[in-house]
Amino acid sequence: SLKPPEEVTEFPDLQSDNLRTFVNVNIILFRPLLIPGPYIGNI
Repeated sequence: SLKPPEEVTEFPDLQSDNLRTFVNVNIILFRPLLIPGPYIGNI
């Protein structure tokens, strides 16, 4: 009834990688929107 360790650890790693990528993409895309000061100041 016990699952192999590989099958158990596969999902958390996959989710953490997806979450990390999602967070990185959001930071890259939305940081200018969240912190407009320096960008507006430079323009």
